[in-house]
Amino acid sequence: MLDKKTEQNRNREQGFTLVELLVAGAVIATIASVIFLNAGTFRGVQKLNQAAQQLALDLRRAQNLSLAPSDSPICVYGVYMNSASEYFVYKNTTDEEIAPCTHQYDSAQEPDATVATTNLPGGITISSLASDVSFEAPEPVTYVDGALASTAVIFTLSSASGSKNIVVNRFGNVEIQ
Repeated sequence: MLDKKTEQNRNREQGFTLVELLVAGAVIATIASVIFLNAGTFRGVQKLNQAAQQLALDLRRAQNLSLAPSDSPICVYGVYMNSASEYFVYKNTTDEEIAPCTHQYDSAQEPDATVATTNLPGGITISSLASDVSFEAPEPVTYVDGALASTAVIFTLSSASGSKNIVVNRFGNVEIQ
């Protein structure tokens, strides 16, 4: 008789009750739903950070190209905001005997004036008071919309996940904030 009772107690201790299994399932489902809800926000923040890095990289690329020695009559490299979702790196060539160098994008330039075009990922827009930043060697001198930069220019990338500012100061320093 004693052996039967201890054997019945052992059988009861070997498994989980239905209530315990339901509670564990509810906890796992709650944690999973929180993770899945935050995953979309995380992807949006990553896309915004990536777009900000790309714009800063393209601004620095224009600076570096303006400093590179060249046999061609390229006077400036710059970045032009073509729309709220697109910008491009360009170069301006000049023949000083015919016309002086323009320090902003000129759509009448030859078709190969565009060095690279970048489309922002979906849902990200760019806004700024300036549409054009260009750099002239050898310093490089920074121009905003064709005029010598006297203050910093701020490009704001916005999405549903937030916003990032890319600041180009008058000395050409590019910074993401």
